Amino acid sequence: MRSFGVEKFKSLVLAGSFTVLANYFVRLSDSIVAGNLLGPDALAGINLVSPILAAVSFLSGLVSTGMATNYSLAMGRYETDRARQYFMQALWMVLGVGGCVSLAVLFGRGAFLGFMSASPEISGFARDYLAWAWASVVPECLLGLLIMLCYADGDAKLCTSAYAANFVVNVGVSVVAVKAGMGTGGCAFATLCADAVGI
Repeated sequence: MRSFGVEKFKSLVLAGSFTVLANYFVRLSDSIVAGNLLGPDALAGINLVSPILAAVSFLSGLVSTGMATNYSLAMGRYETDRARQYFMQALWMVLGVGGCVSLAVLFGRGAFLGFMSASPEISGFARDYLAWAWASVVPECLLGLLIMLCYADGDAKLCTSAYAANFVVNVGVSVVAVKAGMGTGGCAFATLCADAVGI
């Protein structure tokens, strides 16, 4: 006899595996599109800013995972008001931290690229990417928070649908935007659009 917990665990493991894989391919898709359509310098330009992207993912995951744990514990104790407080606290943290990181990328991108000392061509592609990437910091963090909330509520289908839509929109808009002449900025613009659809 199978229990509810075992069945729910199986569905969440499958959904979780899919979303982690989709999230990985969303990040990878910018490099693939830029490398194939714009050349190796564009690929190097996007890879140049990967430490910034990794920091955003880390901060998003840190806040979201902590919220999901506390939210689940509160819901398990039937403390719905407390669960809402955890969610609101995480929401304000995501908006605050994401906003600060976004502004840091916007105003500090020149110093960052100068510190990296890449060739002018590669720095140009990185600058084009960051021209849109700074705006996607808050939506990416918000999407991560909402996905973790859906997991905590046990809604595997919604999580899977959100990341599937995120992936399809990211790849589709990236290809169209790059071919329309936006350069690597088109890939970052696609990420912004994809996060909005995922949200």
